[in-house]
Amino acid sequence: MGNFFTTMQIYDNGKMSKEQFVDNFCKRLATEGYVKCGCDESELSYILKFADNSQWVTITSEDYKDDMELPRKDVVRISKMLGMACVQTTVIDSDCAIMELYNEKGEQADMFVIGRADDYFGDNIPQPKESIWKPFLTESTSWDDFNNLKNGDYVFVEDGLSELAPVIGMDSRNIVLEAEEAVEDAQTVFLYFRKAAAKKEKKLTLNAAFKQVFGEALEPLGFVKIKSKHPYYVRVVNGEILNIITFNKDYKTEFSVFGGIATLYRKEFNFDQNVLNNIKVMNDTAQFYYYGGFAELTQSFFERSYSFSPDDSSSVKQAFLEALSQTKQYIIPVMDNIASLRDCVEHFMIYQSPIMNIIPEEDDLFGDNESLLYFKIDDHSDMTYEFSQYLTCHKQFTDYNTLFKHSEEYRKELIQKRDAIYNNNEHYQRIISEISSRKKANIEKLQQYGLNI
Repeated sequence: MGNFFTTMQIYDNGKMSKEQFVDNFCKRLATEGYVKCGCDESELSYILKFADNSQWVTITSEDYKDDMELPRKDVVRISKMLGMACVQTTVIDSDCAIMELYNEKGEQADMFVIGRADDYFGDNIPQPKESIWKPFLTESTSWDDFNNLKNGDYVFVEDGLSELAPVIGMDSRNIVLEAEEAVEDAQTVFLYFRKAAAKKEKKLTLNAAFKQVFGEALEPLGFVKIKSKHPYYVRVVNGEILNIITFNKDYKTEFSVFGGIATLYRKEFNFDQNVLNNIKVMNDTAQFYYYGGFAELTQSFFERSYSFSPDDSSSVKQAFLEALSQTKQYIIPVMDNIASLRDCVEHFMIYQSPIMNIIPEEDDLFGDNESLLYFKIDDHSDMTYEFSQYLTCHKQFTDYNTLFKHSEEYRKELIQKRDAIYNNNEHYQRIISEISSRKKANIEKLQQYGLNI
């Protein structure tokens, strides 16, 4: 399955600086009754991405994934509000992308499709008009360049967009910006707004509810809300183990709570990125319920998401109260039982066995592999205990014989990889050095997030 996302490119005909553009954007929204605010109380949120040597400013929003009509409303609203031309790019399953140009009056001036358009439009594929798009071509490109790239054959349409963007002066990376991947930096600005008159009766947002409900319960247990715009509560155990609790909005009316264990011996921590990028090595409440041995019946069903009414603050709070109750019942007890690195190895084998695979550092693309723990704890075991625990927890979900066969293959492979390092003194010494340097670097990074470690 490919990607679905929408971005908007604003043509800054005044060639403003980043600061001038942001200031102008905020002032124009103020004329519509919106004031800047924190993310916890926002009604509108935008991500503005700038690029050197480009007059196009990229805008997207975390809200677009929940409301498919919102981008269309926004492009009309923003082009009129700023008096600037805007191009809205909608990617459909990484197969094709629709590029719609709106003039400074908020009227659609033209549109065309790039990628496998016939799968969606049949024979009625809209074509761009040269008179409309030619003014945006750069000095070094031509209309033929534009058409050749537009008609190119791309496995993923994002590749085609990245090649087409510079032809009309856009940035190759910004045109495929997804809100979930955006990180605040020198070129990226996150803006939040609320109605000026709405301060007295502001809606309870998910972030605010999480902080209110979970913060009150988790802080006495030693958890700290780290310095990030994303909702992470973290507890440090014995100076080298982290307990992490967060949530993710699944749909417009549902969210899930996640918990995870990490050690200072993984390659890196990044709490500046969207929760979705971190929860791949975390587990939701349902997984803690099943793997933690709380399920009374093998066929019992545990709902992994919590439902709420977006416009009802009491509903939002009640959903988080329910989530907190189950977090305290199923996640916290598991975390409380993990006091040593040996405990971490056993936990990872049950909950996140792939991150215990011994791989070259360059293959650790996400920085979350924990296999250096084998050497930190000087493990020379046959790993049968860890794998027996894994089998006990997972046998209810798959055929036991198949599970046993695969787990035995994995166990023997791990032992072989581990012992090969022990038997190569040079390699082993590099691992020991890496363990030390990772701990030092991670401590410095986590202190920047506000953790006392």
